[in-house]
Amino acid sequence: IANGSVATLFFIRARTDPERSVKDGVTDFLVTTDTPGFRIGKVFNKRGWRFYQNAELIFEGARVSDANRVGEVNGGAKARAADISHFNEFELSANALGVCDAGCERALAFARSHKRGGRWIADEQRVQLAIAEMQALTEALRSYVLRTGWERDQAMAGDKSLRDSPNASLSQLVAQNTIQRVNALAMDIRCSVPGAMHAGTDKLVRDALIWTHLAGDSVQHMRVARRIIADAGKK
Repeated sequence: IANGSVATLFFIRARTDPERSVKDGVTDFLVTTDTPGFRIGKVFNKRGWRFYQNAELIFEGARVSDANRVGEVNGGAKARAADISHFNEFELSANALGVCDAGCERALAFARSHKRGGRWIADEQRVQLAIAEMQALTEALRSYVLRTGWERDQAMAGDKSLRDSPNASLSQLVAQNTIQRVNALAMDIRCSVPGAMHAGTDKLVRDALIWTHLAGDSVQHMRVARRIIADAGKK
């Protein structure tokens, strides 16, 4: 779980009625790290987002009081049903936009301040095309993030037609492809010697790889296509 090795208080969703489906048979609890039978296991090494540590949570004979229950018994899956902000996916899309901005800034600064063969790198057509693609992709993602933010604002203000918009999930899918392409191009521009390393640029590329599996993989995010099809059938 994210921040498992540094947190001291956890929201735990546990199966409390095995006879029901997962959707109807789970309950949320607050659990502290000093709970007997609860400990932190392996802390995983990661390619990117290394500050955002992931660790195992291990329960062996741990008992949690009903006083630590959050919400109704077997109501865990419905605990956030009223939250229509779609914040998780939307947050990650906006986060990706920031990384793309950083990649563009680094690439442009390098191209304008370095020479290769006595010629400014920024004057090379190959570099110009790469910078143009990076800029276009980043601005397209920015437009999608802003559109999605506007939709969520309208939905939370009471616009029921936008409540189930798939754009939060789809914007994260676009963000995944965009952040990886933009920062791969930034590395191509920065590394005049193939395979050469540069700490700042390499970090952005490694961070970009994390988007493949953030808040579910890309295949899971494509499942929102069902909502698009269902909405089309209503028109």
